[in-house]
Amino acid sequence: MKKQIARISPTQTAKVFGLLSFIISLPVMAMQLMPLMNSGTGFKLRAVSGLLLATPFMYAVAGFVVALFAALLYNLLARLVGGLEFTVEEIGGAPTVVEG
Repeated sequence: MKKQIARISPTQTAKVFGLLSFIISLPVMAMQLMPLMNSGTGFKLRAVSGLLLATPFMYAVAGFVVALFAALLYNLLARLVGGLEFTVEEIGGAPTVVEG
């Protein structure tokens, strides 16, 4: 059976994508921060590490904004040409009880 996604909630999609962007950027930030910890001290280290610590939040905001506009654009295009289509298939079914 074919189904079509007629509309995507822009705000909910943006919240989820923003949070995913934040979570995904955490290990990246940690890997970039590790070499700095062994490189010495001073203003440069503090400035760069501060920027790296802000990275997940910047990713979250950027992810939110991009997903918001993408969902709004999808909704507009779905009205004009139709939404994404996918096929749904019933698998399994209700479990059967075998009595012995």
